[in-house]
This record gives sequence, structure tokens and C-alpha cells, in this order.
Amino acid sequence: MSAKGHNAEGSAEKLREFLRIALQQKPLNMGDMRQMDTRQIIERVRDTSIVHAVFCDKETVAQVPGEVKKADLGMSVVVSGLFRLERECCEKAGLKEAPHTMEHSLAV
Repeated sequence: MSAKGHNAEGSAEKLREFLRIALQQKPLNMGDMRQMDTRQIIERVRDTSIVHAVFCDKETVAQVPGEVKKADLGMSVVVSGLFRLERECCEKAGLKEAPHTMEHSLAV
């Protein structure tokens, strides 16, 4: 996602590139909070869009952040999952930074 007042202007193409990278890894789901058809999602991305992709295995999750880092899009990327697996995937992708945010689920 882009940050209003920081890097939102002109970010649509960067968000589209993120979706193209994610699409190569065959996500279970991807979207922009509004569209459902993959082609429409990519075509209709705007500077203020928030896009996402969902993957089911840690090998794929480890590949996507590395590819996004190589693309140097300058966008915020959130990886969510179990802490241990999330950290393992980020380390495999070459991302050694400590996480800056953690959330806890208290179950349903």
C-alpha cells in the first residue's frame, strides 16, 4: 500500500507490479478490496489502492517478499501469519529486519 502524502502519487504502477509478481506465484486469492477478476484488479489499480495476495505454503511466501524487494517498489508490504513461520519466510527472502508490528489473536 502507499502512504498518503509520502508516496501515494504515482504509486498505481508499483502496486500493479506487486500484483504481477504475486500472480506469478499463483496466489489462492488476490485483490484490491473491490474487484474480483484478476485482470480487472490489475487494470483498475489507482494510487490509493490497497492490494493483497494470499498464499498457502511457506515456500511461496518466502519467494514473494524477495521478488518484491528485488523490484525495489518503495511500497509498504505486510506479511502476516504465525510469528515463527513469518520470520522464517522473511529470513529465507533475505529480509533480516526485525518485525515492527505484532498482533495477537485471542481466538474466536
